[in-house]
Amino acid sequence: MLIFSFDSYCRILQNFTLNSGEYAGRSSIAVKPGCVYTPSELDLCPCKSHSIEVASNELQKLSNGANNSIQANNLLSQLKTVNSKTQLFSILKPNIDGTKLSYYDTIMAINYGLQSLTAATNIDQSLSDHIASCIVEIGNAIPVGKTCSSSDPSTVAGIVSAARSKLEGRNPVCCHDGSADTGHCQPGFEPTPCRAVQEDSVIWPITPAGSTLTFDRCKTIFSVDSATGNISRTCQSQGFLSSWSKVDRCQCQSIHINSIEDRLNRQFAKNYTLDYLNILASFLNEKWNVVPNRVRPYNIFNRIFHIEQRRKVVDANQEAFMNLTSCLLSTANALISTTIDGNAECPLSVYDVQNLRGLFYDLASNFTSSSFVEQRLGSRSQFVADRQNSSSSIYHEMMTDTIYGCVAIGAVVPPASINDTILYNAIGLDIIGIGSDTVAPTNNPDEGKDSTQGVIIITDASGNITYISNSTNATDSTAVYTWQLAEGVHLYRLLVTIFIKKGRWWVIIYTTIGWVAPAVIVGITAGAAPAAYSGATACFLRREYIWFFLGPMVFVVAVNLVIFCIIMYIIHKKTNFHNKVSNQEMNKRQVLKNDLRRAFALLPLLGICWIFIFFVQASNHPVPRYFFTILLSFQGVFVFIFHCIFDRQIMESLQNRNFRWAERSRPHPSSTSAKKYLNSPALRKSTGIKHPDSVTSPSSSLTDLHSVSQSHNYSINKNCQV
Repeated sequence: MLIFSFDSYCRILQNFTLNSGEYAGRSSIAVKPGCVYTPSELDLCPCKSHSIEVASNELQKLSNGANNSIQANNLLSQLKTVNSKTQLFSILKPNIDGTKLSYYDTIMAINYGLQSLTAATNIDQSLSDHIASCIVEIGNAIPVGKTCSSSDPSTVAGIVSAARSKLEGRNPVCCHDGSADTGHCQPGFEPTPCRAVQEDSVIWPITPAGSTLTFDRCKTIFSVDSATGNISRTCQSQGFLSSWSKVDRCQCQSIHINSIEDRLNRQFAKNYTLDYLNILASFLNEKWNVVPNRVRPYNIFNRIFHIEQRRKVVDANQEAFMNLTSCLLSTANALISTTIDGNAECPLSVYDVQNLRGLFYDLASNFTSSSFVEQRLGSRSQFVADRQNSSSSIYHEMMTDTIYGCVAIGAVVPPASINDTILYNAIGLDIIGIGSDTVAPTNNPDEGKDSTQGVIIITDASGNITYISNSTNATDSTAVYTWQLAEGVHLYRLLVTIFIKKGRWWVIIYTTIGWVAPAVIVGITAGAAPAAYSGATACFLRREYIWFFLGPMVFVVAVNLVIFCIIMYIIHKKTNFHNKVSNQEMNKRQVLKNDLRRAFALLPLLGICWIFIFFVQASNHPVPRYFFTILLSFQGVFVFIFHCIFDRQIMESLQNRNFRWAERSRPHPSSTSAKKYLNSPALRKSTGIKHPDSVTSPSSSLTDLHSVSQSHNYSINKNCQV
């Protein structure tokens, strides 16, 4: 039988190619006729490490003794090289049983190192121990019985024993870094980089060990129209060899899930109807598994569930509630099924799984009955704790012959309907009016309109925003009404009181009404009913405590309504007096028209518009809600129109650039208006008073409230003098 040998360079063999420049020699194997060979007969003994050979030659030069610190450190450095390269040589040996390697150069290297250490005369003890420890560690790295020479094990054992004796009972240290040897010393070589690979149409390039690559390729793996986000992968080292970890796709996001989350992040999401929530739940039910991420679908499911529980209190649509509950049950059952075996690619946390099971239990109880669910699943705590208890059986039982469920979905998640967005959108108009009114010029340095209107406008803005966003800042919202009460008292003083006393006491009184009163109201509410502000469902309060909020408002609206009637009577009476004095005849239609304009001017200031909230509370019909929302949102616009654009004194101040930050010494528009009124020719003709600097003043269809007040006080004082 003819047998011939086939040889090959060692550097191209399996594993050796990872560090091909390190190895030299030629391996061989006997091949029988028919290309038959036995892998275990592969002769690797001619293969050797170039670095070990070089280090062995350097150690031979030091074999006569390392007699100074330079030579001793060089000796230690060469032994470190031999240690790392020997361990690497053993790791990269081709994975073929029965093959052996030649450790001749390694054995010679540690033998030369031992000779040098023995002959050394002036070497530090710690350095000596480090060198001896390296020799021991290298000797232990040579695999017994897997060397090409049968005498190698005994030779290595003798060298290791001699090196241990140099330690004289002291503990060895790690060769690589000199740390204490605990049996897990680092070999000292750098792991290989991960090779370039292509998976799922993504090319992962050569990457150093320990590095993580991130690519925006979710759309490539899944679909351009359905997913976005990043995938990542880490090059993990396992000794010298490195390998790629599994591709992390948990950061991929479904475009539809993103759209649902965007809808739920809107400030008015708490007002979504059950029908619209079912649309969002239907998209979630269809698209939750487009990408492996399970955390975000669960979070969205949780948010929809809690909005549903909130909305069912005010939304009487039982059919919509059952449809939404059925749709959420479908999603919950699907999510729970992925947690049974615990092998999901992007698993939920233990807490999330328990909460998800609890929500399924609550939904099932709402859909059927608590007794039915407890009979099938046990108690709620048992079902939550038992992760292996599947929800599929009871889910299919509940869904049999049911008429409720998810709705058909389209390509994109639709926006909310007008019924759910009117509150949010209308607030922009209110803020525009409020912002415009807050820059109006001051009317009177002592008793000007902005002394209370400036505060009530700002408070109205924050209060409306609080109402729309359902904030827990109840004091701020209550202050809207109390400042409107302060405005009513202020207008009453200006238009009804005969003698107006100036001073800072009224500022303190207004501040007490505007800020202290709401703080007291909220404090009493929190003290009397601590649970009132927890789990708020309406106007920052739980629905059963709503009259803690509406009670003070009833008082304010009632008082301001009385003040409104008194003021309208005074204005109407004094306007008729003014017309008689100036010989101006006005028909009833014109008088009614002027009175209506003045009424509309006072309504937003005194908060009479809030009377519609009682109709909202008393009825679930949407019409009162529309009226209430529109009037609430347009308060700032009304204030701006009636008290800025139609205010003659403010317009005069704007023309004269007489803003509040201007010098206080300038003549004020209110005094100019009063002077014009006193210089009226008609008034002189009826009273006989002569004023040489008389100036005629045109009448305005909307007489300024403060001008009427000053005219009223002048006429009463004149009559008293007569």
